[in-house]
Amino acid sequence: MKKVLALLLVVAMVCGAFIPAFAATDAELAAEAQLQELGILNDDRADDSLTRAEMVVLLSRMLGEEAAAKDFPVAPSFADATGHWAANYIAWAESMAYVNGIEEPEGSGTFVFEPDSVVTLQQYQAVLLRALGYEVAYADVPAKALELGLVVTAADPTNLKRGETSILTVAALETEMADGSQTLAAKLGMVADLAIVSAEQTDKDEFTVTFNQAVTEGTFSVLRGKVNTSVEEVTFDGAAATVTMQREIRKDFDYKITFGTLEATVAGQESEVSAIEFPYDYANLESYAAATHAVVYYEVKDQFGNDVTDESSVQGNLNFYSIGTPDRSVKGQITIMNTGSTWLLGMPIVVNAVYNDTKGNVVTATKTFEIAGPIKLSELVLGDVQNIGDKDDQQILKDKTSAAGVSTDAQKKDYFWAIPVTALNQYGDAVPKTYFTALSNVVSESGVDTLWYADKDGNVYLKLDKFASPSDSVDETVNTTAFVTVVDTNSGLNATTTFDIPKAGISDLKVMGPVDEVIGNEKAEFEFEAYDAYGNAITEYDTIIKDDVKVNGTSVLEGSYTQGQWSFVEEVLTGNALLKYYANSNTSSYASPQYATFTINNKVSQVSFSVAKDRQTEAIMGFDADDADELVYVIGTYGSTEYTFDKADFVFVDQYGKEKTNSITDGMTLEFQKDGETATTASVVLAGINPLTTAESVKYTARIRNADGDMVDEFEFDVKYVAQEDVDSVKVTEIGTLYVVPQATSAASTETAIYDKKVKLTAEVDGDTAVMPTEGLNLTVTALGGNVKVNDTIYVYAWDPTGDAGELDNDKTYTRTVLTAYDFDGKPVTEAQEVTIDSTEPKAESVVVKLDEDLENAELEGNVLAIAKANLAATVNLLTVDNDSFFFELENQYGVHDAADASYVYLTVDKYATGAHGTYSVTTAGVLTATSPQSGDEFSITVVTDSGLTNTLKVEVK
Repeated sequence: MKKVLALLLVVAMVCGAFIPAFAATDAELAAEAQLQELGILNDDRADDSLTRAEMVVLLSRMLGEEAAAKDFPVAPSFADATGHWAANYIAWAESMAYVNGIEEPEGSGTFVFEPDSVVTLQQYQAVLLRALGYEVAYADVPAKALELGLVVTAADPTNLKRGETSILTVAALETEMADGSQTLAAKLGMVADLAIVSAEQTDKDEFTVTFNQAVTEGTFSVLRGKVNTSVEEVTFDGAAATVTMQREIRKDFDYKITFGTLEATVAGQESEVSAIEFPYDYANLESYAAATHAVVYYEVKDQFGNDVTDESSVQGNLNFYSIGTPDRSVKGQITIMNTGSTWLLGMPIVVNAVYNDTKGNVVTATKTFEIAGPIKLSELVLGDVQNIGDKDDQQILKDKTSAAGVSTDAQKKDYFWAIPVTALNQYGDAVPKTYFTALSNVVSESGVDTLWYADKDGNVYLKLDKFASPSDSVDETVNTTAFVTVVDTNSGLNATTTFDIPKAGISDLKVMGPVDEVIGNEKAEFEFEAYDAYGNAITEYDTIIKDDVKVNGTSVLEGSYTQGQWSFVEEVLTGNALLKYYANSNTSSYASPQYATFTINNKVSQVSFSVAKDRQTEAIMGFDADDADELVYVIGTYGSTEYTFDKADFVFVDQYGKEKTNSITDGMTLEFQKDGETATTASVVLAGINPLTTAESVKYTARIRNADGDMVDEFEFDVKYVAQEDVDSVKVTEIGTLYVVPQATSAASTETAIYDKKVKLTAEVDGDTAVMPTEGLNLTVTALGGNVKVNDTIYVYAWDPTGDAGELDNDKTYTRTVLTAYDFDGKPVTEAQEVTIDSTEPKAESVVVKLDEDLENAELEGNVLAIAKANLAATVNLLTVDNDSFFFELENQYGVHDAADASYVYLTVDKYATGAHGTYSVTTAGVLTATSPQSGDEFSITVVTDSGLTNTLKVEVK
């Protein structure tokens, strides 16, 4: 069944509420006709009852499963349905779990179907809910059906008529499936192609578009003439969508609204006065003492129903006429002054209002009022404080309020804290907002003042002020309990509301200890959770440091800290706070227990941990290359060729298992001893080896000694000398991809030098990698067809891959076969490999912060560098890899660290030291100049690459 449900929207509009009747209602007949159009019903029987057997047939037709149900091959489990004309339909519905049967007798566990019994309202609602995918207990069916709109006012809920079931069936087709994906009609293919039914302007900055079916998402674009105008927000509500523009809609322009492939055109309108309304039938005396003054209230509305009374353009074209002298100095009310005598109660008075904007728009209103006594409140209620601004936040905090003296929509846009006021006069009518304008008898205490009465969406609010402004005397670091009392002096009626205004920032802090011990003389990060007064998580560094969090009675520091101290450190890239502890040095073998008590806002959080012994180099793991215990050295007549091994060739480990290359604990020494010789410190040089006089293998011992000269660990290894003829194979370094600057010259230039690749030879001897000097090996590299060159220091580079100088195609790659020829022990060796030559412009693929491990008095944690001011005494190139200070490392697609891949570098000063401070600057090329740096100075350096990457380093001068 693929018929289109074209009239569902029309049917839904007349299916609101129905009164019981013996004859079918118009709504029932319309729904029945619609189901006949769809092939779900075959005849006009709206007044007839529906049996349970007919119900399952109707269900199968609605779901497009009648053929399958009619020929269902399995018999129903219900004994009373066997042999029934609808047995197959009942079995189908049972298999799909649309029907469960009726337990008879109750509690027996035996179920019957009762196919010829009439359907009840609850039974049919249950079947429809199951068809929509909802799993609801039978007792909960009425509530769920009401929630989804599957309701009808049935003449007899225990005997549902076919017309009533038609209304429910149509409603079910328009209801979303339980998974929220689509309506049942859409799932069954009954929905017509989406179309715009109407489009109209419904406010000064708003269009409403109505579709022929429900729409839940999509993108609108709006053209004013040929100019695209910005849409601020779209709200979908069933088949209608409200399109709110960023700017007010202009008159005399056609606006073309586009939604996908659908279009509609609306003629723009500007707000124009369309009505002047007088909401009350009486004119109140201002007071009995001022009985010559009677007040009449009015409202001016535009064509969209907006209250435009307060707009100056409206007031300038508005006039009132009456006996006496009308005073309209207060917007929204007219004070009619009877200069001759007092007004008499019950006396009629006629007021004429005329609006004329001189553009042809004239609006008039006339009303007769009865003079009444002064307004006296009969009811005054103050609601709970709420935010009537744009932020969806009902939680008052002192840093979440609008500024004092709020007067514009922009100022009160986000946070506009106010107390809703409900007030009725002696006649039971709501008091107009202008009554409150003159009401000054408002009492407030505990640092809260009322600023003014505000009207929003036709309701009256009392605006709160003073606690919002940092310039006020209110202490924002403490909680405040406030109250506001409103007194009506005419009646003596009063109302009071009391509320809490929590302080800004942290109200609770929970610190969790690290899983392992903190190592002495090192910094550790502690997990913590910070919450505001409402339990919302606070992570921002700037917010957290506003509060004086104390640990063991001492304030947690901000940013910098030394041993034994705690600090909140800003994570530069996120702006979040990290809680760090700098452990004291511990030279003892025993862990030192530590306890810390954090306090904030009378809340306490405790953490305990231990400070373990400082890191000490404990062992030599072996050579850097695969922890080998043997150094293989190829000997030969290489003249002055030499090889030096020292601590840079070894991996060391501390007592916590951390490995480190080229570094042992301060105060320790590393020595090497050759068998039968005196130990030497620092390094051993193998030079000018003569294969005729050198032993095949020599044993060495490397030892670590502490400051007292005691041995900490030793490592024995062999230096094995291998003759050239014993080498199994020699390989040339894989060249891979070579980059050449477009239109490069035929010789290596400074422009391409960093993209040259050094070619090395690697020897393999019995599976071991051998150290193999290359001097004297007569290495040459050529490419078939040229274009790859080698210089005297065995660096390979590319130039002019096209073969025609100056005609290199940009962003193109070329493949060349490179032959590497070299003499080894008088034997010529030739090796071929494929090399890619690429002219694509290098672009940084990563930019990271690096720090030379040997740089003293400098420590990098994340992207925060604490560095001694002495290290900043000279200019520093931040982008130079070989720099002996800190730097940014940019790596491009060629694996090259190229400073040229940075578009620019900039510096911002975060904080200067108190008193004398340094000055800092950085060039776009990344050269930092620090003049007279001072401890306490802080600045940030940001690198931006031409590929759009960025990274920031925060520098703290110690």
